[in-house]
Amino acid sequence: NMNTITFETATRLQSAGFPQSAPEFGQVWVGRNETLILGGIGKASKARHCLIDGHGSVLVDDFIVDRLVFAPAATDILKEIPFVSLSFEVYETRFEFRVWEGLKLIAKHENPHEAAALAWLSIQEIQKK
Repeated sequence: NMNTITFETATRLQSAGFPQSAPEFGQVWVGRNETLILGGIGKASKARHCLIDGHGSVLVDDFIVDRLVFAPAATDILKEIPFVSLSFEVYETRFEFRVWEGLKLIAKHENPHEAAALAWLSIQEIQKK
């Protein structure tokens, strides 16, 4: 899925201390076998309306935080590492997003959200050393 990070990457970000958000409109939350895109928030019922893979609307409450993991978008992640630069390489059959810290390539992936997440994780590893 090129529109979000994987469940595994979202879990790695959470474990490594990436800022977690409370559920908000427009966010993506992922589980092992499901993706929730948060739609409008119902005022009367205080439940959140979510789209499950675009197949219809369901009501869920804050239990999604216990069951699913926040999947930040590339823009959310890049706000946490503003000193990097981005590029992409075009090949015959695909293209690749690259994240640079100065002249050092720190992450690359075909999915821009994964590339940003891998860059953030790489920086966390470097800072631990």
